Amino acid sequence: MNGQTIIADARRILNERAKDGMTCPCCNQLVKIYKRKLNANMVRFLIDLVLEHHTARSWVSYLACRFLGRDYNYLQLFGLAKTRKNTDKTKKSSGMWKPTEDGINFVAGRNTAPEYVKVYNNRVIRTSKKRVTVREALQNKFNYDDLMKGR
Repeated sequence: MNGQTIIADARRILNERAKDGMTCPCCNQLVKIYKRKLNANMVRFLIDLVLEHHTARSWVSYLACRFLGRDYNYLQLFGLAKTRKNTDKTKKSSGMWKPTEDGINFVAGRNTAPEYVKVYNNRVIRTSKKRVTVREALQNKFNYDDLMKGR
């Protein structure tokens, strides 16, 4: 068995088990696909961000938003908001946010967004075909068990 075959076999096994999660035998990283639902915490932050951006007309500090759920950063994966590139090496992120046009239109009720995205290693690998309105997304409460089970 050559090295290429071993790597191909390892990839196949990881892909088969990524839904439930497993530790990679090569790098010890957890390999897991997470299903991130667009939830009320994210949408409440997005609404605040859109309102603050409308006033500021520029990048907005996440601290200016009244509602700071911990999962607001996932809005990027839905294409509803973006964060400014960080240039300060002493900080993890810039802390500055801006809604995208899709995010502004979503909050205004002019378009819908994916109900969920499936994420591996902080990258979207699949997007839900089902779309939700802002009002529907506000009904989705974060559920840890659903996240871990991939529901």
